[in-house]
Amino acid sequence: MILVPRSANKGMRASAVNRRLGGSLLPCDDNRFAAGMSAAFLGAEGRGRIRPEREWSFTKVEAITKLVGDRLSLADRSIGLWGHSAGAQFVHRFLLFKPRVKVRAAVVAGAGWYTVLDAATQFPYGLRHPTLRFSRADVRRFLRVPLTIMRGELDTLVDGDLRQTCEARAQGTHRFDRAGHMYARARQADPGCRWRLVDVPGVGHDWSAMAAATQAGYAAADEGSR
Repeated sequence: MILVPRSANKGMRASAVNRRLGGSLLPCDDNRFAAGMSAAFLGAEGRGRIRPEREWSFTKVEAITKLVGDRLSLADRSIGLWGHSAGAQFVHRFLLFKPRVKVRAAVVAGAGWYTVLDAATQFPYGLRHPTLRFSRADVRRFLRVPLTIMRGELDTLVDGDLRQTCEARAQGTHRFDRAGHMYARARQADPGCRWRLVDVPGVGHDWSAMAAATQAGYAAADEGSR
């Protein structure tokens, strides 16, 4: 079963950046959100306030899957997640913010930048934030999710949609490099990490090609298990 949540409620809409964060943070009081992530959340004047967890997009996704499971009396309540580009950013942060959700498998493909497991780097590029708290147990659960990071071998274009803050550039020049950086930092944080890094030949920043590669990969895995 495939669920594709979509909000038609304008009140649920967030800025393009905050959607990638699951709507978890409120912009600072000086309303400089449009000027960039650091100015809005991490500057001296405005340290983003956390929304109530019930308002997070992450929580709404969790509630939708529970509702469907209850109504259909599903025995297996584990979920699989797939996201490309901004969707990939949403998915990997969902796993971080909701570490107790039972996830069977997750795929993030072509993310532009990541929340790296670094307690010294300011959120959303790392885990340091004055009010967010990520326990060691939560981080360990995050790293033990069977997560696949997919990157197109041709996804090396530095275009206007690719975040170019200093913090983002520290993760790599382009999406291909940044995926490798995220994977390496995860393995460094926990040698028992269950993540995989998969390179897709001949593909750039193309959601349909990455979706097809994902489907082919799972089909091959299913065939091999028979």
